[in-house]
Amino acid sequence: GQSLSTDDLLSLVYEQWLLSDLSEIGESVLPADVTYADKMELTSNYPLQLISVIDVGFPLYGQMQKLQGRENPNEEVSADKPFQPAWEPKQSRMLLLQLTDGHIQVKAMEYQPIQNLSCQLPSGSKMMLIGPLICMRGMILLTPGSIQVLGGEVDELVEQNMPLNNLEKVM
Repeated sequence: GQSLSTDDLLSLVYEQWLLSDLSEIGESVLPADVTYADKMELTSNYPLQLISVIDVGFPLYGQMQKLQGRENPNEEVSADKPFQPAWEPKQSRMLLLQLTDGHIQVKAMEYQPIQNLSCQLPSGSKMMLIGPLICMRGMILLTPGSIQVLGGEVDELVEQNMPLNNLEKVM
C-alpha cells in the first residue's frame, strides 16, 4: 500500500478530532477550580467543545416563535411607527455558550460582538480559547481575539442540542 506523509497523517487525525466527542477522548485542560473561583485569569490556550449556544440579548420567547415558524409579521404592522426613546438601548446580540474540555463545563459570554460566532454553530464544534481570558465564577468573557472557531460537530450532540431544544431548556 501507499504510505501517508506525516502532514497527511496529522491532517487526518485533526479532521477526526473535530468530529469526536471530547467527553469520550479528551483530557481536562481547564483549571479544576475554574467553575467556582471568584475571578481567575486563564493564561493558556484551551481547545474546547461547544455544547450549546443561545442569544440572551433577545427575548427567548420571540426566538422560539421564530424557530417554530410562528412569527406573525402582521404584529409589526401599525399606523403608528414604533417609538424608541433615544435613551433606551437598542437590542443587540449577546451569545451565551456552554463549553467543555470533556470533563469540566464552563459558560462563555460574548462580551463584545464576535463575527465567527452564531446560534447556528452545531453542537460539538471545536473552538480554541486564546488567553489571557477573564473568568468569573465559571463565566469566561469573550472578545473577538479570544476565540477561534475550528469547526467540526458531534452528531449525537447536534440531535440533543437543537436550537429549539436549547431555548426550551432555559425557559
